[in-house]
Amino acid sequence: MFTFRRLTREDFGLFAQWLAEPHVHEWWDHEYTLEALDRDFGPTADGEEPAQDYISLLDGSPIGVVQYCHFVDYSEYVEEMADVYPVARRRSTT
Repeated sequence: MFTFRRLTREDFGLFAQWLAEPHVHEWWDHEYTLEALDRDFGPTADGEEPAQDYISLLDGSPIGVVQYCHFVDYSEYVEEMADVYPVARRRSTT
């Protein structure tokens, strides 16, 4: 069964191992030092960012990471994504 739990700072070591794997690094070209993960994912893990990062689990074993966010919360990406997918300029209040 697939389940998800919020990514925590305690997961950064495992996350770094995954990011260092050649087949992952090819598609997700992210620094995989603990310092880089702390910088880029620490605020989300601490609830200071509007994004949500989750560890994916299969039968209780961690197998990957899922990130969820509203592009409108990250204005620097709105224009970039607008050509690919219609992105709201602000959140709907309805």
